Amino acid sequence: MLAQGAELAEMKATILGGSEEYEIDSNQKGVGEKNILVATSVLNESKIVIEGSHTGDRFGRIVVVDNSLHTLSVEAIKS
Repeated sequence: MLAQGAELAEMKATILGGSEEYEIDSNQKGVGEKNILVATSVLNESKIVIEGSHTGDRFGRIVVVDNSLHTLSVEAIKS
């Protein structure tokens, strides 16, 4: 995006994913939670505004991005 002329100060992000597929010890962070923390940290360090999130839990997601309309939709896939 930067190579295409985007300005870092004008970027905004939505964090998606980070579900936990497997049972984990309640005293440990799972891979999904760790990924959410890393994504949040990197965005904060880069001063990119986090506009929203759809993270965690125990289900997958279908994500649809429409670049022409600048929209993002997320549908939870629950068993």
